[in-house]
Amino acid sequence: MMKLSASIAVLLLVLLPLAAATNDVAAAESLAVARRALGDELWQIARTKAVEAAASTSDAATRALARQVELESLAGAGKPAEILARLDAWTDAGGDVFRYWRAWSLARLGRAADARAVLAAPFTDPVYEALSLRLAARLDVEAGDRAAAAAHFARASAALASNAVARAENAVEWARTLDAAGMPADALDVLRKEGVVMARGAAGDAARLLEARLLAKTGDGANGVRLLEKLVAGGTNTEERAYVLAACDLSDLLLAGGSTNRALQVASNAVGRASRPDLACRAGYTLGFALFASPTNRAAGVALVTDLVRRYPENPQSGAAQLRLADGLLAAGDAAGAVREYDVLLQSYPSHALDAHVLEGRGWAFLRLGRSAEAVGLFARAAQVTTNDEVRARCTFKQAEALSADGRHEESAAVYAGVALAGMKEQARFRQADELSRAKQTAAAGEIFRALFAEGGETAVEAGVRAAAAELTLGRVEQSVEAFSRVLDEKAARKPTPEQRGRALSGRGRALYRAYRFAEAARDFAEVARLQPDRQAEMGFFGALCLYGDGREREAYELARNLLAGLPEGSPLRGDLQMWLAKYDAGRREWLAAIAGFEACAANTRVDDTQRIEALVRAVRCAVSMPDYAKAVELAARVATNAVAVAAMSEPRPESAFVAEAMVLQGEALIELARFDDAVMVLERACLVPAPPPILRRAAIAQADCLFAMGADDANRYRGALAAYRTLLQDADLSDSLRISVAFKVGRTLEKLGLHDEAAAQYYDKVVEAYWNAVRPDASDTKRRRWFDGNARALFARAAFILADYHEARGEPAAAANVLSYVVAARVPAADEAAQRIARLKEKGGFR
Repeated sequence: MMKLSASIAVLLLVLLPLAAATNDVAAAESLAVARRALGDELWQIARTKAVEAAASTSDAATRALARQVELESLAGAGKPAEILARLDAWTDAGGDVFRYWRAWSLARLGRAADARAVLAAPFTDPVYEALSLRLAARLDVEAGDRAAAAAHFARASAALASNAVARAENAVEWARTLDAAGMPADALDVLRKEGVVMARGAAGDAARLLEARLLAKTGDGANGVRLLEKLVAGGTNTEERAYVLAACDLSDLLLAGGSTNRALQVASNAVGRASRPDLACRAGYTLGFALFASPTNRAAGVALVTDLVRRYPENPQSGAAQLRLADGLLAAGDAAGAVREYDVLLQSYPSHALDAHVLEGRGWAFLRLGRSAEAVGLFARAAQVTTNDEVRARCTFKQAEALSADGRHEESAAVYAGVALAGMKEQARFRQADELSRAKQTAAAGEIFRALFAEGGETAVEAGVRAAAAELTLGRVEQSVEAFSRVLDEKAARKPTPEQRGRALSGRGRALYRAYRFAEAARDFAEVARLQPDRQAEMGFFGALCLYGDGREREAYELARNLLAGLPEGSPLRGDLQMWLAKYDAGRREWLAAIAGFEACAANTRVDDTQRIEALVRAVRCAVSMPDYAKAVELAARVATNAVAVAAMSEPRPESAFVAEAMVLQGEALIELARFDDAVMVLERACLVPAPPPILRRAAIAQADCLFAMGADDANRYRGALAAYRTLLQDADLSDSLRISVAFKVGRTLEKLGLHDEAAAQYYDKVVEAYWNAVRPDASDTKRRRWFDGNARALFARAAFILADYHEARGEPAAAANVLSYVVAARVPAADEAAQRIARLKEKGGFR
């Protein structure tokens, strides 16, 4: 709504002559106080004293003057409804003065048609004629009729030909309406044609201030600055409002130009001059933000702005200043401070709760603080409440980014897909594909990347590289080679950057390597090394892998050793080379060299915990293979001290399988060292690790073996081992070879317990018969046949010989020979020995 023009105050004060004609001294004194309070914008005091003056006089002229002051004080306080109520209550409120205030109040209340109806009748008083024309012009501006507004301002100017002050006020208001309509050049032209920029006093200062601002808008900033400097140089000769506003504008310009100290000085002078609340706020905020601009003075700036907002919460500038403070802290990188100030803004000015700017700013702050879940909601609400398509797209984009930061990649991809703004759509689709890739939806990501590459936009080359990489991840090796080749095609419209070309070549090299095209892969790796010298060592390692794949193992090994020797200690590639060389040594059964290599890898500070744990476990395997059981125990104990390994013992992690294996190997080594009590404890813990079933099964077998080994001192240990073995046999996923092994151990345990008949039955049914039925060549059902490892074959033969001893000892040589015949028929390594034993049994027993 329209504000009370300062020119009205000027004109009305002219109309309020001293009440010398009245004989009522008390009324005159009250009216004089009311007039002074009106000039000082002390609206309530002015009204109180005006009402007092009107009530204490019987003179109609004095009463009329007092009522005019009362109406203006109500107008200054922004109470148009009360003005109408007072006008309706007075029976003698006729004439131009009271008609004008009725029209003004109706206009302020949004009743434009009623206001125009009141203004339709001509005004006889020249002053109020001009005021009514300016009021009509404001109504025209609100209605969007600039031509009518210009006509009314021009008529008002003509009516004020003899009043330079009022004419200047009219011209300034006229120019401001044009400026607000986006016509600063026309506004400047009005000021100059009206000749008011040279006017003296407050009106002239206001005109010069507006001219300075308009010059800056029309591209003549230098002259604008000179005008501002002239106004500021005038000191107390320049009217307070014009001085303060000019000083604030000048300070802002100086600050933007890098003259920080001068800007602070000018702003400080403005603060010293400002006496009215609105000017004190404007000057104080200018100084506060000038201080804020300097990191060394930032705290003082924040304190000053915060104090002004607290002291003047109702001032229209305070809400904007609080928002600017929060935005400034965010821009300065103080996300926590920004959140604090945004919260103050929402507490003090709740209407900002649905302000897209505030929601977006808080979202940025929360995102920078790592509070991504809260940022998601803020960006989503900002996108919902804004009516600006660009802001909506930007907030949607940031919402997706916050979802990604929160690890919700599928949701993030879906939100990116909803970004509809043309200028952001391509980037949003690229991010969508990236999020799908992170969500392990490689095929869907690859489709989007391929489409972006085909479209040839700004992200085409990068999308092409990512599409080719997706093909490789999906195992489509040849398609990956072709996709990388399309990116590298010299005839393509968009050329990759050197960095992208390097990634495409190394990606194609990896794909060629997986396709067993080692020579071609080596050429790509060599080209990357040529283009990107900082990747020479990395590409050299890949070259060594190509040599190894091509059967040139010794060359690969020597190349890798030379690369490792030339790498600095801090190189992240050292760990990979140390691991590969140690694996190579282990493959050649060079156990000591392999252990040293794995230990060096585990000691590398650039290696992550997962690789460190893997290296130590591989070293434990080598120690067991030597065998050096004491070393195996020591290496396995080093695994257990790693913090990640400790966490992997109780919750599923990628390292859990390695940790469980280390504990099993340690337990088995302790058994070999006859440290059975220690072994049982380690193996019990291993069984509780969330590791794959095969490792847990191995731990359970080793634990049962440990109990069996301890049975010589305590028969209850044999019973514990027997229960453990039988529990293992209930596992439906137990392999055929392992089932034979565990069944044999059940028989051995029964023997130790003196249950020889049960042991014989176990050996016959669960070992000999189970093995033979699975391999006998005359079986009609070929699907029933099973393959057994060497250990199972050996245990089958051993069980058969134990049974032969058992039956021979019982005087049953024929039964013994029958059992051994399975060994001969199965053609296991002990078949010849079994045949010789059968011959002796037949000769001894006298049977065929």
